[in-house]
Amino acid sequence: MTNTLKASWLLLFICLSSFTQANTIQFDISQPSQAIGEQLGFIYDPDQYLTPTEALALIAEQNNNSQEFLNFVEAGKTIWFSANIQLRNSQAQLAFIELQNNKSPQIDFYLYKENQLIKSQQYPSQDKRQGHFYQKPNFEFELHPNETVTLLYRVKYATNGLRPVLWDKASYNTSLMLRIPLITTFLGILAGLAIYNLILFFSLKQNVFFCYFAYVSATLGWRFLFSDHSSAFLPANLNLWTLQAASTLVMIAILSAALFCYYFFEKNNIEPKAQMTLKGAMLLTTLCAFTSLFTTAQFDLVMIGLTTVIVAATCLWVAITAWYKGQSTAKYYIISWFPLVVAGIYTQLSLWHLVPNFDNRALLIDIAILLEAILLTLALSDKLKRAELEATYYSSFDPVTQLPNHNSVIASLAKYQEHTSFTLLLIDIQRIRLIQHTLGLNAGNQVLTILARRLNDWSQTQSQLLNFDSPHANKRKVGQLERGYMVLAYQGNLKNLDTIIGDIRLLIQQPIDYQSLHLECDSHIGVLFSDYYQDCHIENLIQNVSIAANIATSKQLPYILYSDEKNLFSERRLALMGELKKALHNQTELHLVLQPQIRLSDKQVHGAEALLRWRHKEHGLIAPSEFIPLAEEAGIITDISLWVIEEALQLNHLICNTNPDHVISVNISAQDLEQPNFVAKLTQLVNNSPVANHQLLLEVTESAMMNNPGDAHLALAQINQLGVKTSIDDFGTGYSSLSYLSLLPVNELKIDKRFVLDISAKTQNYTITETILNLSQNLGLQSVAEGIEDADALYTLRDLGCDYGQGYYISKPLSLPDYLNWLANHLARI
Repeated sequence: MTNTLKASWLLLFICLSSFTQANTIQFDISQPSQAIGEQLGFIYDPDQYLTPTEALALIAEQNNNSQEFLNFVEAGKTIWFSANIQLRNSQAQLAFIELQNNKSPQIDFYLYKENQLIKSQQYPSQDKRQGHFYQKPNFEFELHPNETVTLLYRVKYATNGLRPVLWDKASYNTSLMLRIPLITTFLGILAGLAIYNLILFFSLKQNVFFCYFAYVSATLGWRFLFSDHSSAFLPANLNLWTLQAASTLVMIAILSAALFCYYFFEKNNIEPKAQMTLKGAMLLTTLCAFTSLFTTAQFDLVMIGLTTVIVAATCLWVAITAWYKGQSTAKYYIISWFPLVVAGIYTQLSLWHLVPNFDNRALLIDIAILLEAILLTLALSDKLKRAELEATYYSSFDPVTQLPNHNSVIASLAKYQEHTSFTLLLIDIQRIRLIQHTLGLNAGNQVLTILARRLNDWSQTQSQLLNFDSPHANKRKVGQLERGYMVLAYQGNLKNLDTIIGDIRLLIQQPIDYQSLHLECDSHIGVLFSDYYQDCHIENLIQNVSIAANIATSKQLPYILYSDEKNLFSERRLALMGELKKALHNQTELHLVLQPQIRLSDKQVHGAEALLRWRHKEHGLIAPSEFIPLAEEAGIITDISLWVIEEALQLNHLICNTNPDHVISVNISAQDLEQPNFVAKLTQLVNNSPVANHQLLLEVTESAMMNNPGDAHLALAQINQLGVKTSIDDFGTGYSSLSYLSLLPVNELKIDKRFVLDISAKTQNYTITETILNLSQNLGLQSVAEGIEDADALYTLRDLGCDYGQGYYISKPLSLPDYLNWLANHLARI
């Protein structure tokens, strides 16, 4: 038996000698690295009974491996590999064997020279000082010129994909310095994208962001576990587990990609068959992901390949149909797959030696994954941007009628209110609620949509209509406060009100066909002239015109023109009445502002109109159009008028220090003229003031004087005897006769601003104003025009012979300090 063993050993050494002369790798320093997989001999050792010497001898009898990557029929078993290496250079070199893509838990390296073992190394190292971490299955050895060594290594539980590479040590270090930052950057970017999308998911509660987070996280996980760098952080005994975990993570990434596709595209843009196929692919991938926890690595690779093809083809199908149906973000999705497909094809072709190969070929896959992630992030960003635009659109427009909603209407009207007047029409559409209750909400919405379309088409023919602006949509001339309440705004005061309202009602009354039914609607309209309520906040204007529309509906009238007398909401009125009395006594909330009046012939300052303002401590600035009627109802209007006169005289005294002839104008109420002690108290005020009596002018509206002409005439006569001047305010809006007017002891006519607006463009306004000015000249009265808003109006009035003017073109109402500053520089401002 002993002789037999000796003969066997002799045979082995003979074979070993022949092997030494055969598979020899020529190591050349000019070639920094060589993939030596195709030059290795190997032998299976499933029972792990071979010694290194026996393995060398048996490998010599086997065929060489035929591929750069080592793939085995019996993966998971112990395998021996061997090759001879010879240095072609004239100087000794440090050589380095790197086993890329290793997932085996144990590798033993042996180096022979002239059949003698000169070095061995085990992975992982048994040296406890090194610990389990930061170890890689690499083997370093020295080569001398004209020297041949035999490399032998044993891989326990061998896994497919192992790639042995022979390096020059310096070149390996250089390559490692390049690979570590690249893989770190790659993994870092993926981690950043994952965290970013997770934050978006928690912020926006949209599943698409969580699916993308899951896809990027799973890709980050499997790419890290598949990389050689995972061995630097995980113990070697976990290598087999990491391979199993990596396969499962790949399946999770594929499933997440399918879910991302499902939530990314709008459901109405996905073909039903494609949607069903995608759901089937997701179910298959889920089963494969669960199965991968219990199957072999080879079977996992088959499942990964199968599910990848199915999911990728289905997602591409879904994306193409979505793009065809108009979802522009689909193009980013489709383009994002190109880098990964190209990298995969190139990698496979390089394995078949059909295209050039290079050592850092794995970087192609990393770069492709990174490009895909970035492109998908762009797609998500574009989708998010479009969602924001859509949200912004629906914050300004009604999703059913596509009309500007309450917010958009208020914002637009507030802008117009700053520089122009308008006629506000609120259309209360009737029978909508009846249709909704009878035929359903959808029927009511369809009827509203048809009516909105009719009004939109008709509005394009109305040049005077103002636009309701929106930065994300075309301008519309029809707005909507709420469904069933539509709004129009005409520039200026609408003259042909009856005609316009008749046209609107006819449009709405036209029958609507709905499922073999002929539905009819009607409307009642509230109307408001904004220039009557210049100091009224736009929300209050909307409230007021709504009151008018409600009254028109309740009285079944075509329309109602709003006035403060029609506002029957008494709770606020009663509260403000009491608070106005307190404000008059405290004198902390009431104050005056001054609007300048100039002589039109030379633009010199004539005086100013004192306007009362009430800044409520809770409600803010309350319009005079609201609190003056309250004062009249509460019986305190005369007290307020006298307070205003006293304050105005004091302000005028300060102004006269620089403008000695300055005239101050104050509005008084018709009730003031009816009070028996009004003139007496006025006399006391003017006598106590250092300002000359003729520098005070009291304005009374034409309609107020006609309420009680006898008392008005007597009071004006007494005021005139004091030397205080008087003016008929808003002349042209009342019904006074010329014979009565000629008898009134007044000094001035004030032309209503509705005739001044657009005087240079509207012949009717021009003619009325010219008539009033001729009348004032014939009666020997001064003339004042209010509401001058542009240079054309100013020069037209001057040419017609108007004496004085005021309006926003000259100046808005100012506080006393601002007014004094304006006086010093007014010529440069006009």
